[in-house]
Amino acid sequence: METFFLPNAQQAKNLRSSMSSLLFESLKELVPFPSSLDKNKLIEALESPHYARPLDFAAYFDLLSVSTDQTFHTTTVQTNLAQQYAADSLSRLTHFSPVASATPATPRISTLSSAFYHPDHIQSLIRWWDMEPNNSPQLTAVSENSLLSASNDIHLALTHLQLAAPEMYQEVITVVSDIVLAQPGKDSRMAFGGISSFCSWGSICLNQVRHAGWTDYYKKIVHECSHLVLFAIARNEPLVLNGPTDTCSSPLRMESRPIDGVFHAAFVSAREALALDACITFLEELDENSKDDSAKESLENHLHSSVLAFWDCCDQLTAHANLSELGERVLSESKQYMLESFEVIT
Repeated sequence: METFFLPNAQQAKNLRSSMSSLLFESLKELVPFPSSLDKNKLIEALESPHYARPLDFAAYFDLLSVSTDQTFHTTTVQTNLAQQYAADSLSRLTHFSPVASATPATPRISTLSSAFYHPDHIQSLIRWWDMEPNNSPQLTAVSENSLLSASNDIHLALTHLQLAAPEMYQEVITVVSDIVLAQPGKDSRMAFGGISSFCSWGSICLNQVRHAGWTDYYKKIVHECSHLVLFAIARNEPLVLNGPTDTCSSPLRMESRPIDGVFHAAFVSAREALALDACITFLEELDENSKDDSAKESLENHLHSSVLAFWDCCDQLTAHANLSELGERVLSESKQYMLESFEVIT
């Protein structure tokens, strides 16, 4: 039986393709049909294994917010720019024809600067990562030296993930196309470690200041990728039936958060535990000359925190959540793995 919890390379490809097709269909509904495009091309594109970029998702949601006159975020979107970039995304998806059998590239590592993005694109990404007025991280770019240092640690983290948990690695490089390094601004209200969003699906934002070495990035990359996986799994139906105003405490936040957020926290904590446990086992099996006791200790500390966080989330969900059928299945699979793999700490 197919499982939503365990990482699977083919499932990751299917989720990415489904998310791209869903975006493509949504763009066609919202963007005025460009006269320069062949309608037959639109039909062919829908059937091809095309993949949307995080910027394409952000462009769609920018246009949706102005088209429906709804405010999903704290910054203003200019209508003409939203229309332009959404049309650009539709055109790109229509003409893009990647090789179906191509091996996914490793994620592009960047920061929020003009060296990597147009200023409008930077604002669009920030818009969908900075949606909590009371917890605004005030995202800014990191320095060139910080980017280089972080990139080295991220490559080390991905290398260890590939060796220790190859299916999880394949999932990460399939789902995560962009890892964006950032740091909080001087007026930041949130000590964030990482951010991901349905509205910029495929990208994750990591706080360079909060990661001391590759083991920290290892945990956080799996954490944020798992959010994106769960967003995609639940793209057509909810995980919980509670409303957004139903909140409870969460082990990963100081303040109360919506039940859906606690569900996400449970899922990503369990998948952290899976990846961390695999890497600890990998390091233990190295010969004496290759052992890294410091890294192993760091991973063990992370694992302990992840296991505790999962069961704390489960307690809150048991007390407060009204789970959908999908939510019941995903949480049940997560619990089954955690019960089989780790002692329950009481």
